[in-house]
Amino acid sequence: PGVHIMIFSCERPAAVYGLLPLIPAIYLSIKQYRQIKKHLGASVRADNSRFFRTIVMRTVFRGTAWLMLVLAYAGFSWGTYNAPIQTNGNAVALVFDISYSMNATDAPGGMTRLQAAGRYADMLISHTRNTSFSAVLAKGSGMLVVPFTEDTAIIQSLLDTLSPALMTAQGTSLGKGINAAVQSFPALSSQAKSIWVFTDGDETDGQLEGALADCVKYGVPVTLIGFGSERETAVTAGDGKTTVLTALRSKKMQKATAAAEKRNSSIKSAATVRYIDATEPGSALKILRTLNSKDMHSVSYEIKPVERYRLFLSLAL
Repeated sequence: PGVHIMIFSCERPAAVYGLLPLIPAIYLSIKQYRQIKKHLGASVRADNSRFFRTIVMRTVFRGTAWLMLVLAYAGFSWGTYNAPIQTNGNAVALVFDISYSMNATDAPGGMTRLQAAGRYADMLISHTRNTSFSAVLAKGSGMLVVPFTEDTAIIQSLLDTLSPALMTAQGTSLGKGINAAVQSFPALSSQAKSIWVFTDGDETDGQLEGALADCVKYGVPVTLIGFGSERETAVTAGDGKTTVLTALRSKKMQKATAAAEKRNSSIKSAATVRYIDATEPGSALKILRTLNSKDMHSVSYEIKPVERYRLFLSLAL
């Protein structure tokens, strides 16, 4: 696979301090030139320009070689490529929107959106195998409350306690919740990564699209699962007094997923971001089908930066 997008990074930026010795080195070269010129006298003055060019070129080449060695050690990289990774099992980060809009009682059976999200998540978990889960709460910020574990009982016990009171942050930031979910994945894991977001899409900070775009960029598929009715419903805000209108923002979430994939249209990534209505027939089956089978090994692709230290070493030589 070739380079698809331009991402510039430096692993060890402090290494550029290694360029400081060039200052005294150049100074010593100039001093050496003057000493040699004074010592040789007339023989140098007769061919002064050639002698000067020799000293200058020697200094330039030595300085450039040192510069390239420092840059090689600094770990510069730009561009990306798709690296194949064999995966075994699944790692799913569950993101629960616990904002006050999720208290609206417009879910099937007269449940609140949050209650419906808890039951839906419990149903999904009970139909998975060879899968570990983490749990993230999203409100005005994102917070990891259960690190990755294969003990699903811990996750399921959390589902009965979901409430806006679990976090004090105001507003709704689905983007921060997704970012917290991405950070919850173990650094070295052979499991296939996925993120499931249980929400009504009624965010307040507009960071959803950017977070989804980052997930596509780094090969982490995201499914937004919508709860609630498209019709406006009145709920009480966090101050306990103000009444606000809220609804399932399905079109907003669909627009965000489409925009996120468009922003990364040049990347050959297997990761997709999509929206699914929880009340849609067969919605759970569609979500479960994205996971690997019980004993199946698969190959996924992770986007990695192209390291350029070989280029700088070649230039140093």
